[in-house]
Amino acid sequence: MVHAERFSFQLKDRNDIREPFHAALKKLLPGPAEPVMMVFTPSLETSEGTTAPSLLVLETDRWHLLVENENHIVATTSSPIDRTVLVEMTVVLLLGRLKFDFATKRDVKSVVIEFNTVMEHLYHAAAEYLLGAMKGRPVTDPVDRQPDLELLHSVPLKFRNSILRFAPPSERLLALAYWPAIVVEKNGLIENELSPESALVLCERELLLVSEERLIPSDRPAHRFRIGLVNKHGSIAVHGLLSRLTEFRFGGIGSAVTLDLLFQVEPVMEIISLVMPAAQKAPVVDILRHALRLKREPS
Repeated sequence: MVHAERFSFQLKDRNDIREPFHAALKKLLPGPAEPVMMVFTPSLETSEGTTAPSLLVLETDRWHLLVENENHIVATTSSPIDRTVLVEMTVVLLLGRLKFDFATKRDVKSVVIEFNTVMEHLYHAAAEYLLGAMKGRPVTDPVDRQPDLELLHSVPLKFRNSILRFAPPSERLLALAYWPAIVVEKNGLIENELSPESALVLCERELLLVSEERLIPSDRPAHRFRIGLVNKHGSIAVHGLLSRLTEFRFGGIGSAVTLDLLFQVEPVMEIISLVMPAAQKAPVVDILRHALRLKREPS
């Protein structure tokens, strides 16, 4: 089957892809078994240029990302699934971004796929499979979200929808802490945004950090934002397994504090650093202590 390369698509078998990916895939997977999932992403025009076409291949225990350069040469990045540290999904209008952070023997490396959100569901499915495999549990039927709605009741509707959009479908939401954006303002204009609107969500086997896109500060008054008139169009979700969480650290004083979340895949560590209102420190501490207790409990 020949596919037009306008939007992403899922391959049914390895013969369904053009060269040079077909030859590279044949060399990478010489056996007859088909991968669990294969997603082709065509090149995409973004504000930073044109992305390269790529093929994401998910096996039961490994993932591979094949990327074609301008000389039609395919470079491959591979990792065992159990070496994946974090999974991040960004959606801003028609532009999506899927990022895997994975541990090597010396440090943490990353791969990124940028895609048109017309086919966003393919990347949600890929992320869900990868996270399920990282947890050692297959993706199961979605849970009933009705009991979770009371937990989400105090969260603004737009943000509540983002949490439901990115939450692992087969896990209940156990606790969450939400905080508004922290901004520096002058004369009714936002000079800088220290932290975007965010929520830390405890699920049964992972921590989910959902935030809005962060405003970029500008020295030009015409490009600053008036308080109350900021419309954001993007969400970022970072998934970290409870089994990878080792500790958390707070710093700073005053109305804003810093929080570091440490995730480890031996022998390396990755740190998620964020800024949050000091008023939310107590509920966040409760959530993280609960997360570490769940980590120690037998599966």
